[in-house]
Amino acid sequence: MTIHLPGPLAAYLEAKRAYDTDALLATLTPDAVITDEGTVYRGAPAIRAWNDRISKAVRATYAVHDMRQDGELAIVTVEVGGNFPKRSALPARSASTT
Repeated sequence: MTIHLPGPLAAYLEAKRAYDTDALLATLTPDAVITDEGTVYRGAPAIRAWNDRISKAVRATYAVHDMRQDGELAIVTVEVGGNFPKRSALPARSASTT
C-alpha cells in the first residue's frame, strides 16, 4: 500500500532518505524546531548539525506506516531504522500543518 503524503512532508522525507541536508532545510521554516530523543534543535544551523551528525552517521531509514488528517494537521507514523547502537527501529510520529 502506497501512502501519499502532502507535498511538504513528502519533500522532507525524500530529503531525509537522500541525506540531503540542504533539501531538508528547504522544506522548513527559518524558525523550525525538531525534537529528537528529547533534544531540541532550533533553526537551520542546529538542524543542519543534527541531520549531518545523527541521520548520516546511523544511515537512518524511514518507512511510512500511516498518515491521517486532523483538520489542517497531517499526522504521519514513520518507522525509523538504521545502525543505532544497541537498539532497534523506533516508531516515530510527526505532525505538520498542510
